[in-house]
Amino acid sequence: MRKLLFLPLAILALLQLTLGTTLPRTSLAEEWKFRKPRGTLKVVELVSPCDAANLNCAEALVGLDKDNELVPLLAEDWRWIDDHTIEFRLRKGVTFHNGEKFDAEAVRINWEAYRSLENPFAWGFISLPDETELEVISEHMVRFTFPEPDGLAFAKLMTFQLFSPAFFASKGFGEFEWG
Repeated sequence: MRKLLFLPLAILALLQLTLGTTLPRTSLAEEWKFRKPRGTLKVVELVSPCDAANLNCAEALVGLDKDNELVPLLAEDWRWIDDHTIEFRLRKGVTFHNGEKFDAEAVRINWEAYRSLENPFAWGFISLPDETELEVISEHMVRFTFPEPDGLAFAKLMTFQLFSPAFFASKGFGEFEWG
């Protein structure tokens, strides 16, 4: 049996050795000469343009870490004022992907766009109630007041993704304007 395997393996090894030494090898520099990027690369998300935009261009005030603990994202900190009201201190020095400054005004513009949607999410229970109010306290402080105490408030706020205000001016914002 070993003699039967030896001959095919020897032929295969000889073939590999011959091909490896006789084929001209090109350098990596020569290969890349033909692979240089040309033009503009446009990434297209055909399945869910909204999800692609959220993942690449937006962030929420709060999120979850690897242990499912609530952590600040665009918010630096928060405090409950009462059962209906939560105040967020916003991170300073944050800019959007286009260089635009993140501050309370950006949150307000996003909030107005969010409220203009008839149904922000297919699952209505995860949308912030229509009666929720946003108040700008200072350049880096906002306050949300809910119509009633809400155990899902943070889960709902995680779905409130913040985009650059220029996004709304140039692209519009609505169920049929994305993608």
